Amino acid sequence: MIESISRLRSVELGMISCMGVFNPIFATYRQHHTEDSKMARVLTAWTITTRTATAVATAVWGVLASLTTIGPRSRLQEYCYS
Repeated sequence: MIESISRLRSVELGMISCMGVFNPIFATYRQHHTEDSKMARVLTAWTITTRTATAVATAVWGVLASLTTIGPRSRLQEYCYS
């Protein structure tokens, strides 16, 4: 039980760290390879795409959570009290 939680936390920390490194590097790359006259369009498209992907992913995970037979709260209680 403790091993699985620590493994999950390690994976989560690794993913957050990788995102924290990737996002600024990719933003810099994108800005360096975009013409100045098109920068506003690129940044607007990037913002819209990012927000849409976040909303869609949240909705999909919400639907998947509602379709499970045991809700997330029940699973947490199962882990905490077993």
